[in-house]
Amino acid sequence: MLLNSRGLCDTTKKWIQYNPDKADDAYRAFISSGLSKAFPENKAYEFHKAFGKGDDYKRVVTDGGSSYEKVSGNLKKINKINEDKLKKPLTISDVEEAYVGTKGTQIVLLNTGKFKDTTKHLETGPGYRHIVAKHAESGAGSFDEIPTTPGEVSGGTKFRDMNSEEIKKVIKITAQKGSVPKPKEDPYKIIYESEELEKYGIDRVRLIRDPDSGVIITAFPESFV
Repeated sequence: MLLNSRGLCDTTKKWIQYNPDKADDAYRAFISSGLSKAFPENKAYEFHKAFGKGDDYKRVVTDGGSSYEKVSGNLKKINKINEDKLKKPLTISDVEEAYVGTKGTQIVLLNTGKFKDTTKHLETGPGYRHIVAKHAESGAGSFDEIPTTPGEVSGGTKFRDMNSEEIKKVIKITAQKGSVPKPKEDPYKIIYESEELEKYGIDRVRLIRDPDSGVIITAFPESFV
């Protein structure tokens, strides 16, 4: 019997109600089987919410066309690359945001405390906590949502007088609209230079990401208005 998205969602909720200890295993099975794709994009939130994953879905599926399943695939690569550096594997809850670049590449911004060496993580990345620790100005705006102090790591070009939401907006713009510089292309580097950034007092932003896993290592302004 085929179920529409509403029927599948309702059935899923009832099953979880009677089998709460198996919800995570069932969720992974639904994702890997492709059943989640039975939902149109505007209804997909209902599917993930049925498993208690709704907030994660809203956060990583952006207006840039990112997909929940693709981000999950990126995390598998990130976990494999950083296996010896992590306390335990990263999950969707460790992703701050996700974007799709100009050539359809998936780009992931982590926000996690799962790296074993916290000091090195804040100094070198990857992810948003490093960007705040090294490239945000101390005392500039609110960063209450993460346990990282702006400007904690000395050195590095800073986002000037910008709060957390503004920095994430600049990262998103650069990830979605930036390009790999020519003539000597560096697949790790994405550059965005535009008048669109001037309202933040910036001319040009550099974003460094791992081209294999799509994870953002760092991001910072290269020049100012």
